[in-house]
Amino acid sequence: MLIQPYLPVQRGDVRVSNLTVINAILFVTENGCKWRALPPRFGKWR
Repeated sequence: MLIQPYLPVQRGDVRVSNLTVINAILFVTENGCKWRALPPRFGKWR
């Protein structure tokens, strides 16, 4: 993906990658769903 080089380096114990979070935001925006309705591939919504 073209955005990955611009993401900050992740530090510490990270549960979800920055790229996964951005993809989840795009998914919610494109599909109009709520965070709770995200597919499992994006991790837990909390």
